[in-house]
Amino acid sequence: MKSAITLTLHSLMAALATSVMAQDTNATTSQELPFAQDFQPARYLGKWYEVARLPTPIQPADTLAMAEYSAGEKAGQVIVKNSAFDKTGRKLSDIKGQAKLADGNPPGRFLVAFGPALPERPNYHVLHVDKDYRYAVVGVPDRKSLWILAREVPISKETFDSLREIAQKSGFDVSRLFVAPWDKIPKNQEADGPPNGGPATPSENSGATEGPPSVS
Repeated sequence: MKSAITLTLHSLMAALATSVMAQDTNATTSQELPFAQDFQPARYLGKWYEVARLPTPIQPADTLAMAEYSAGEKAGQVIVKNSAFDKTGRKLSDIKGQAKLADGNPPGRFLVAFGPALPERPNYHVLHVDKDYRYAVVGVPDRKSLWILAREVPISKETFDSLREIAQKSGFDVSRLFVAPWDKIPKNQEADGPPNGGPATPSENSGATEGPPSVS
């Protein structure tokens, strides 16, 4: 980037937290949430843009986020790369982490971390994904964290309303959703900026049969 961005370590980590960052899930059991049926981890790999989220201290209110998941070298391992943008679409920075598909049922549960060790319990739950793996709803059992994701931004109002309804029926307070203003991003961006409505297709690794995707 041409302009320097000075952030403390704490604020940088907060700015980079995206859909893959989840809260403690002690409040309720995962069985109380709906889950994507016939979830296919390999198809979940690739880029996801954060369309909307519930407010959280680890994500500044006016930042936008994107996450990219790729298969790791080990079976079941996923490499996570999160990017944070300001409200003009300018990239702030990136952060890398790791994820692993949780064993057993229900499907679509991941262990995600940006530190050296994965959590003991799944902290990323895919509640819904459409048949083409273009849209997803992700949350945690205590209903304090929720993310609506898409491969391309912005999305239509009809699609957003449909995803919002899924979250509402799952018990989340959608009245508090922060909707990312991707439609307000200027058309001309630096090379490392968001696609501004262009396709964010799955990575070449998305056809792999091993390893989950694993998004923040």
